[in-house]
Amino acid sequence: QRQMCIRDSYTHLNDKLTEVHLCEMKDKFDSFICMSPEDAEFLIELGFDKSKVFGRTLPVRNTYVKPISIGMFSANYSDGRKNEDWLIEYCKKNENSKLANFVFIGSRWGHVLDRIEQAGCSATWVNIQRNLPFEYQYQQNLLSNLDYYFYMGMDGGAMGTYDAYAQCVKLCVTYDGFHKSIPDIEHSFDNKKTFFKELNT
Repeated sequence: QRQMCIRDSYTHLNDKLTEVHLCEMKDKFDSFICMSPEDAEFLIELGFDKSKVFGRTLPVRNTYVKPISIGMFSANYSDGRKNEDWLIEYCKKNENSKLANFVFIGSRWGHVLDRIEQAGCSATWVNIQRNLPFEYQYQQNLLSNLDYYFYMGMDGGAMGTYDAYAQCVKLCVTYDGFHKSIPDIEHSFDNKKTFFKELNT
């Protein structure tokens, strides 16, 4: 004997007429599948047999996870004073680096981005110039969207560190120069080994 599958559906229970119609069907179906446990409770309160009512928690429709945004505000120099090779090596050796987007604000970072991207990591470069109108405010707006501010140079400290601290952006900076006077630095380092360690925490 062939069995028939009869279905009906409501997406919203938001008016009295729908509620009345639903109650008229409560003895005509073997089960009622609700799109949340709360909706299932509502049907039971209306007099539905609780053994026939099932509430399901729907999975999220968007599986997007925002990557961590880590930014450095400085120009790059040919003598390597910003220790960018530390970051390039880290990106080559650590899978964790692929969970972040590295943001560089300043001039001459192009060759560093090329090597980071070759390692399979994501990076953004804003080649901002000092003569841009309202350049400082533009930088502050970019800074406010970061999860972490980082600075790898052992050259006395960076004023951008104070800007990040003032905006409550977490810091990952060298323990050097005037950085030492900043309280509550989340992550500090003074060599490549401790830099790697802090990025992994």
